[in-house]
Amino acid sequence: MAEYDLTGRNVIMTGAGRGLGLAMTQSLTEAGANVLAAAHIADDFPALEASVAGNTGKVHCVVGDIRKSEDCDRIVSEALSAFGSIDGLVNNAGLTFTYIWPDGHKRPEWRERGEMPKFYEATDEVVQNVMDTNFVGGDKLGADFGIEDREQDFIDTVVKLVRRGGPADEVLDERFRDA
Repeated sequence: MAEYDLTGRNVIMTGAGRGLGLAMTQSLTEAGANVLAAAHIADDFPALEASVAGNTGKVHCVVGDIRKSEDCDRIVSEALSAFGSIDGLVNNAGLTFTYIWPDGHKRPEWRERGEMPKFYEATDEVVQNVMDTNFVGGDKLGADFGIEDREQDFIDTVVKLVRRGGPADEVLDERFRDA
């Protein structure tokens, strides 16, 4: 049983298909929240859906690339259509060094230096994709979600989750403690 009751809460989770996004989606649905799971890789959805099948909250999967403004609009629109309202946004999608330098761990000259190449050594296309995903897309979703109009009950960028042993043991942000 989840430590928190988020029954009736509706949350958008970007980057929901794997990693932290997957774990947070599992925790939120276990606590009763409905989650619009947005990710750009549709192949991740069957495993996500199977992992939350027994949870109280529902999951609605949407393929979307937050680098595209029209996808941000569609993600918010689909959340409203699926759940009727949106209480939270977790801007979890992000590109990290594994995207910037996917073969970095294999290159001997990088291993010998003990560090990855500098960000400014990345191609312009890679830098633009990182900026669009990590900053522009999150900002667009936040604007669509209406963060400026909300005084409480939203999750943004980093949810304070402490991993103790699995999604059932996650500790949610204090704003939802008495929800």
